[in-house]
This record gives sequence, C-alpha cells and structure tokens, in this order.
Amino acid sequence: MIGSAGRVTTLHATWADLGEVPRGDAWLTESEAAVQGGLRFVKRRQDWRVGRWVAKGAVSDCLGGVQVEDIAVLATEDGSPCVRIPGHDAGPLAVSLSHSQGRGFAVVTRGAMNLGCDLEALVPRSPAFIRDYFTESERAMVMAFEGSARDEAATLVWVAKEAALKATRQGLPADTRSLDVRVPDDAAVGEDRAPLTVTLFSGRPLRGWLRRLDGFAWAVLADALAPTRILERRGTAGAAD
Repeated sequence: MIGSAGRVTTLHATWADLGEVPRGDAWLTESEAAVQGGLRFVKRRQDWRVGRWVAKGAVSDCLGGVQVEDIAVLATEDGSPCVRIPGHDAGPLAVSLSHSQGRGFAVVTRGAMNLGCDLEALVPRSPAFIRDYFTESERAMVMAFEGSARDEAATLVWVAKEAALKATRQGLPADTRSLDVRVPDDAAVGEDRAPLTVTLFSGRPLRGWLRRLDGFAWAVLADALAPTRILERRGTAGAAD
C-alpha cells in the first residue's frame, strides 16, 4: 500500500505454534501477567499466550528489534489488541492477531489504518455452514469445487470474512453475509499468497491476501490500497520472506 508521501507500507507477520512459546513468563510485562492470571481455563490461557507471543514478535520486527519483554499487547474495550511500550515512542501501530488449534498468527504495521488478520485450520465445512454464513456469490464459488477442495475453499472464504470483521472492528456478532469475498479470476482459490478483496455492505473494499500454510489458512486485509510488501516469519527465528 502506498502512503500519502509515496512510501511503501510494510506489514510484518509472525506465526508460531504453542510449543514455541517460552515456558516461563519472563517475556510478559506486569500488565500482561495480570491479565493471564485472570484466565481460569487452560485452553483459553494457551490461546492467549500464543497470540501474545506472535504479536510481540511482529511488533519487535516492525520497530526494528524492541525486546519482546518491553512490549505489552493488551485488549481495548471492544476486544481488539493494542500495543503499549513504556518509555518508547513507537508512534501509532496497527495490530491484529488470531489463533487456531495451537497456532498463533499476528500482523503489525506502522500507522493508524484499519487492519485485520485471521487464521483457521483447513477443516471440513458443512453445506449448512456455507448456506447460513456465505453470500450467494460466495456459495456459488465454493460449491463449484468438490470434496476436500470445497472444504478448503470454504475455509479460505471464512478466514477472509473474519479478517474483514476484525479490520472493521465489528466482530462475529455482525452479519457475515454483509461481506462479500472475491478472488480475482486469474488467482485460483487457495493459491499461496492469492490477492484478496472483501467488499463491505457500504461498497468500500478491503484488500490484502490469502495464504495456505501447513494445514492452515490465513487472511490479511487493510482498508486502503493492497499492501505492496508483507514480511513473514515463524516464531522468533529465521529470515522474513
């Protein structure tokens, strides 16, 4: 996405599995540790930890190496994440995070744009699910496939919808049929890093990408021109691609 000054906007994406999250709590800030202490159920706590771990990694990448233990990723009143770094003037940051079946995924960029990401395991989706939550054009696109290809297409549409709802800060209480997912004719549904457009009920588009990765699908969407660069990495090791 090109900013007003002609600069290229970079999105920093990080993912990790639960087993890659440090066992201790030294990487949590005091405020995060307090939030974790209030989570009663093991699965909820595990989801929260892997989500914070990847979000902190993406923030660190975005800011050029700020230590993760200095970064606090907290929730706003509407449940969306926000970043606090005491003593560090990071400027506005857009952040979104997701988790599914023990894997976390987060995307961060500089600026105050609306940004949404989502991660889902590639699992079967019933005909009733497709009928109840998809628009007519989405149903036609998904039902053109058969077997596992249909399940995959349905998951890709669903992950795009959830990313769009996060970008617009609506959440799942909103009618998912008020969003229409479209993949360009020259990009097959499910193709790695496929361009993605989600059209809101107002007619305003969100643009970004879909990707498959290790049995999961993720979507990233922003409310401006399609981002021109996205850097991805796993955990806290390895180079971005």
